[in-house]
Amino acid sequence: MATLNNKTQCFMCNKEKNTYTCKGCTNEFCFPHLTEHRQRIETQLEAIINDHDQFQQTIIQQKQNPPNSSLIQQINQWETNSIHQIQQTAEECRETVVKLPQKLIDDVQKKFVELSQKLKEIREENEFNEIDLNNCQLKLKQITEELLQPSNISIRQDSQEFIKKISVISSSEQIQIKKKRFQQSAITVAGGIGKGQGLNQLCSPFGMFINNDKSIYITDYGNHRIVRWTLNSNTGQIIAGRNGQGNQNNQLYCPRDIVFDKKKNSFIISDEGNRRVIRYSDQNEPNQQILISNILCYGLAIDKNGFLYVCDCENHEVRRWKQGDDRSDLVAGGNGKGNHLNQLDGARYIFIDEDDSLYISDNENHRVMKWKKDAKEGIIVAGGNGNGDSLKQLSNPHGIIVDHLGQIYVADCSNHRVMRWCEGGEEGEIVVGGNGKGNQLNQLICPRGLSFDNEENLYVADYGNHRIQKKCFILEELQTKKNKFKQFAITVAGGIGKGQGLNQLYCPQGIFIDDNNKSIYIADSQNDRIVKLYLNSNTREIIAGGNGIGNKINQLFRPIDIIFDKENNSFIISDLGNRRIIRFYDQNQTNQQIIISNIDCYGLTIDKNGFIYTSDCQNHEVIRWKQGDKKGELVAGGNRQGNHLNQLNHPTYIFIDEDYSLYISDSDNHRVMKWKKGAKEGIIVGGGNGEGDSLKQLDHPQGLFVDHLGQIYVADYNNHRVMRWCEGNEEGEIVAGGNGERNQSNQLNCPMGLSFDNVGNLYVVDQHNHRIRKYEKI
Repeated sequence: MATLNNKTQCFMCNKEKNTYTCKGCTNEFCFPHLTEHRQRIETQLEAIINDHDQFQQTIIQQKQNPPNSSLIQQINQWETNSIHQIQQTAEECRETVVKLPQKLIDDVQKKFVELSQKLKEIREENEFNEIDLNNCQLKLKQITEELLQPSNISIRQDSQEFIKKISVISSSEQIQIKKKRFQQSAITVAGGIGKGQGLNQLCSPFGMFINNDKSIYITDYGNHRIVRWTLNSNTGQIIAGRNGQGNQNNQLYCPRDIVFDKKKNSFIISDEGNRRVIRYSDQNEPNQQILISNILCYGLAIDKNGFLYVCDCENHEVRRWKQGDDRSDLVAGGNGKGNHLNQLDGARYIFIDEDDSLYISDNENHRVMKWKKDAKEGIIVAGGNGNGDSLKQLSNPHGIIVDHLGQIYVADCSNHRVMRWCEGGEEGEIVVGGNGKGNQLNQLICPRGLSFDNEENLYVADYGNHRIQKKCFILEELQTKKNKFKQFAITVAGGIGKGQGLNQLYCPQGIFIDDNNKSIYIADSQNDRIVKLYLNSNTREIIAGGNGIGNKINQLFRPIDIIFDKENNSFIISDLGNRRIIRFYDQNQTNQQIIISNIDCYGLTIDKNGFIYTSDCQNHEVIRWKQGDKKGELVAGGNRQGNHLNQLNHPTYIFIDEDYSLYISDSDNHRVMKWKKGAKEGIIVGGGNGEGDSLKQLDHPQGLFVDHLGQIYVADYNNHRVMRWCEGNEEGEIVAGGNGERNQSNQLNCPMGLSFDNVGNLYVVDQHNHRIRKYEKI
């Protein structure tokens, strides 16, 4: 514990003595005080041991009496209450079912007694004619039919949840209930200036690894080297294979993948062209080691215990190697080339999770397989529906990575996109690319490797564009508080009376906000035009119509709604008066196109794949259109006008969310309906309690918007307010207006279209005040 020094000052008594240095606190003590210091330390040790023993008892008690007993009691109480509520309702319904037929019989019997009395009187008085007999016969027929007709009693199942569902969420899960979102435009972080050998260039990159300082290690396949690009650097540094194509230890030949071995502080490289797996040290390139020979290895992975997994695309199998051993274990495939669940076909990249489950991009089978530890066969977790570009399909998948939520990201190579699949989901979703083959920032060409950095930004090896693309993660922490808005709004367009001037509007309806150029596009309905307003400069211009009422290609007649088609860089307008849907280009007003004719379209929306949805207010249905097709597909309603869950009554505005669930303002039913993808009927998510102005009611709802938290905003037209509803709630809340129908800054008069900007401010089309209102987020 201590070492003897020459005479120095004791830390405790301050006297010059022979002292000893304590190696723990580095202070110097004379012998008596050293002993005292030692006793004090031993006392502290005893206290720690005592605390340790007490904590051990706490653990034992917690095991015997779990701390969540109050939660268990809540669950039990919920179960009891729910069962009681179900039993009570069932009993009430049974009583009703018994009483209704008896009431019918009593009513018939009463009418029968009256008829009997009538016949008795006729017989006794002996005064009757054909008319009397016909009346009696008709009465008898009516009550006979009334008694014998089939029962019109049925069971109605309300769309509102009868019992509130419960679920258990841990604090760690609450941070990310929503799926991760990424910015649509990527950043090029390596290469991207053409194919080449320069240090600022790449040639067909494949795999990559990103360390904690965000340095990217890239298998520069066509240049037969590994390059490191540090954060914000314009050039890379060669760390392996600087000596050209070859099979020497300081050379590489078409490297495919790279992983980092933390235990040995080195990189392991799949040197496919040389049919070997090789270890490189970042700091010492001459110190290489061939780990595995004579293998056509494509992808690599390493687990938490340091076991190395190699994907042998030639033998259609994945093997696990304990480093230093000459033999390996088969962990997936190995049953010959094929598409059965125990086979692989041209397997490419692999990923190993914390549970030692192995994910494999099974390239030629166009699927991703998951093999649990020691499983004899895998399960399909993505694709597996043949080669194709639908959301249920993959085409030659390559790079693969699984996040901590179990979401599977796969480089869908031949579809030039990156897909995300949740295990058990029937289809995936596009998170990067999917905008055609190309070199724009929202496009990819044959993506290969994938990786995340420590901030969950996604990196893609854009093989055909010879670059590495970074997609920044949009952080969306779970919001426990709903957005609030200032009650006194700002007028951003119109508001000086109805008129045709560029500073005026006349009964506007739909609205679209372009955050990129800070402008608002307004369907100025009674002026038969689309007006564009630049928010920063307050400049206005007519971009469509404005040439009087008419049906010519440069005219509009009562335009109702407007949406933007990103893929075709154009606007799509519901030209209701002309019964058509028309495409306009912002920069070229002469280049218009009628895309759908003979339709009473009110609202429009477009999904992330470019399908257009139209609400047909006369046929009481919503149709989905693939652009270019002449026939659409029914997705909601279409069962005639009505108020059943499979019917609509004059649908107006519509909204499509990320999961392809469709929200519909079912105007004359005074409700908002949600139709999930493929559903035969909808559920009521707002209103549905008849026409009225209570918080449980709507009155001819119009504009509709659903935010990323699933909160539904609806323009409650005749109540002159905007309501917010959370799905499953019995009532909504007023977020704008609701103070009468005049033109004050806290009032609305028949609101129509709704939209949000990218900072969360709410925009409302205040139709009969002929203005657009902005409610700023607090």
